[in-house]
Order: sequence, then C-alpha cells, then structure tokens
Amino acid sequence: MMVVQSTFPMTICRIETRELEMVITGTYLKLSTSHIHPKSNQWLSDDEQGVLAVFDKHIYGYWILVPDAEADLKDVPDDLQHILRFASELGCSWIMLDGDGQVIEELPTYDWE
Repeated sequence: MMVVQSTFPMTICRIETRELEMVITGTYLKLSTSHIHPKSNQWLSDDEQGVLAVFDKHIYGYWILVPDAEADLKDVPDDLQHILRFASELGCSWIMLDGDGQVIEELPTYDWE
C-alpha cells in the first residue's frame, strides 16, 4: 500500500491507494425466457432452488449463476439443465434470462400462452 500526503492551505489530505491483486471478471449468456418452460419459470420464482443461485431481474427474468461442473443438478428442471450446460460450454459465468433476450436455434423454446 502506498500513502500519499498532500498539504494545502489549512488542509492535510491523506490518500491511500493499493494495488489490486486480481480483478475478477465474467461473461454472461443473455437468452429469452421463451427458452424455459412456464413450470421452470415458476420453479425459478420459488425461494428454494437448492443448488442454483438465482436472482430476480425485476419482473421480466432472472440472473442465474452457472454452477461448477460437479454440481448436483438432479432437482433442476431439464430445460434449465440444458441451458446451464450450454452456458458452461461457452465459458459463461452467468445466464441472464430476459423477456426481450435473444432466441437461439441451439436451444428449444416453449409456448407461454
């Protein structure tokens, strides 16, 4: 840590700076919520997803942390497991499911009506 002191008329300013050891960044996959079944949407909105870290994205989607490859996903709906594997293969740390997200051919879509 480096400490810099400056003196101004009637004021002493002390600024502490430090070098960052590591900056952690990540990537996310933004997908349409049409890639999940309506029952999976309900499952995500419940408070007990178990192994997944899920955060509401206001009222139109979710942020989902992609778990480690060895995570036990047996209680996760199949459509979400497919999305999680797809995101992991792309090297993504997060999935953002959004009503206005991208629809891609590689994943199935579901009718919400």
